[in-house]
Amino acid sequence: MSAPATPRDSAAPSAILRHALPCLLLAALTFAVFSNALRCQFVSFDDWFLIEENTRIQSLAPLNIGRMFTVNVSAVLLGDRGWTDSNTHAWLPLRELSYALDYRFWGLLPVGYHLTNVLLHAANALLAYAVLLWLVKRRALAWLGAAVFAVHPVQVESVTWASGRRDVLYAFFYLLAFLAFVAHERRSGWRRWVLYGLSLACLAASLLSKASAMTLPAVLGLAILAFGESDGTFWRRMSWTVPHWVVAVVLTLLHWLVARQAEVVKGPALGSSLANAPLIFAEYARLLFFPVHLVAPHGTGSLRWGSDGAQILLLAGMVAGLVVVAFWAAPRRSLALFCIGWWFLLLLPVANFIPISVLVAERYLYLPQLGACGLGVAVLGGLMTTRWRRGIGVTCAAAAVALLSLGTHGRNRVWANSRTFWQDGASKWPSIPVMRIGLATAYADVNDFERAWNQYMMVALSWGRAVSYNKEHVSLVSRGLKKFYDTLARQREGSGRSTEALEVYETMVRLLQEEKSPEPWVKLAEAHERRGQWVKAREAVLAAQTLVRQVQKEKEELAKAHEEQGDDDKAREARLAAEKLDADYPGLAEWVKRLEAKAEEAKRGQEGGGGGPKE
Repeated sequence: MSAPATPRDSAAPSAILRHALPCLLLAALTFAVFSNALRCQFVSFDDWFLIEENTRIQSLAPLNIGRMFTVNVSAVLLGDRGWTDSNTHAWLPLRELSYALDYRFWGLLPVGYHLTNVLLHAANALLAYAVLLWLVKRRALAWLGAAVFAVHPVQVESVTWASGRRDVLYAFFYLLAFLAFVAHERRSGWRRWVLYGLSLACLAASLLSKASAMTLPAVLGLAILAFGESDGTFWRRMSWTVPHWVVAVVLTLLHWLVARQAEVVKGPALGSSLANAPLIFAEYARLLFFPVHLVAPHGTGSLRWGSDGAQILLLAGMVAGLVVVAFWAAPRRSLALFCIGWWFLLLLPVANFIPISVLVAERYLYLPQLGACGLGVAVLGGLMTTRWRRGIGVTCAAAAVALLSLGTHGRNRVWANSRTFWQDGASKWPSIPVMRIGLATAYADVNDFERAWNQYMMVALSWGRAVSYNKEHVSLVSRGLKKFYDTLARQREGSGRSTEALEVYETMVRLLQEEKSPEPWVKLAEAHERRGQWVKAREAVLAAQTLVRQVQKEKEELAKAHEEQGDDDKAREARLAAEKLDADYPGLAEWVKRLEAKAEEAKRGQEGGGGGPKE
């Protein structure tokens, strides 16, 4: 492949020194902008199960490392459910291995994990500089494009979020693989084969870090198409990408099988995919040029042809118009083809043509935006033809880098901890249930149960701003409330707010009705009993008793069904569950009798003028 504008291939010290200062400045800028990311904690947005509760990262023993590479894949290929991890919805062994290395040095101190992310991002900025230098030849323009890549606010999700490791790690190997392939065409002898082998190895490493690396063979083909010389060697050059295609197809297939089993890939739905494609590409273009209203996760909703046809066509027209303008403004059509192709190809895996669980995410822009950076600096270079134009261009470029840097430095603070992270999301997407649930969890983690309760109610109750009847949301709310509702109610009682305490128990009775759990009824009975409301307490105990009997009957019927099927183990489990209910809720009948006696005593006291508690 012949580069569009290739700097001299020289390993002389003078050539190295020419790039040393730009690289040092670029690394310094990256570290300065992301310095406050080192003070961030883990957030309750994947960090807990990928890092904090992931026991596999706590050992670098060979068997454990082997498990990182085989977990979930063995379940898919061999049907061995013993190798399935329900907490892992992807197969990214190198990401997990990198966490294990962090754990060896830092334990569970967040600073170490954030430092690794920042180091990888700084390395990617230097590799981006090398790619742009290959693309536009001019060092100043390459540095500017790499600086924008390094400090753009959309990079925060990939760099400052500890779980964003997959993006910075896959990009590191992706860019190395690309540069090694480009360099191998300009070498001969054993160096050519070493670089070619390095390109293949880095592609495999990139795919073991994130499935999006599947696009590299297509990008290599695009580079050959855009910048290849018309000397009849086109197909011979293309043939060098065949091994890359083989590696990409095999590893991508494994990714797809694991993701499908975890239900991250929802299955083919071409009609809805085509409807959402203009929205997705338009939103990513908006985030690139106007990086405001940044949030994770995004609450962007899907579009449908029937109800949103006009909007879909308008967005498609805007995207097409942007492409036409880019081709028109580019100094060379080949450069425009490569940069625009890079953008679309790298976004293709996350464009929901095969529906995935997320429609839009800023982290998906991490590497695709390099294509836009290359095109942008090339256009800027084409405009800077006179001294005064160069002056204006340099001033505008410096101002843009400064503004982006400030925006990124400020955005890092959002990821300081779980509370600040979810507060930001709830303020920008207040009607999205996930935001309210996440914020409630963050409040509960710091024992701010009143605020946690209020956030959960936004999702659980019909008047809530983020009300949801989605089973997953309902389950998350129920699990979260169970951890603290009794503590909250007792806090309210202690502060003289007994009526509000009862509201907590009564609300829980309604919310857990489908679960057939006796616990909220028991807690409600205890609360009424503490207030001397014997009749209401008795009614609640009777309700709990009825539920216990009902669930026990269902467990017995289930046990008999398992016995008929010859599954004695499951039958035994069902009977043990029925017996456990008696152990969990003992003495309900005696409690009813005691309450009846107290109610009768209170009634006699009132009739005799004793003035007992009134209900």
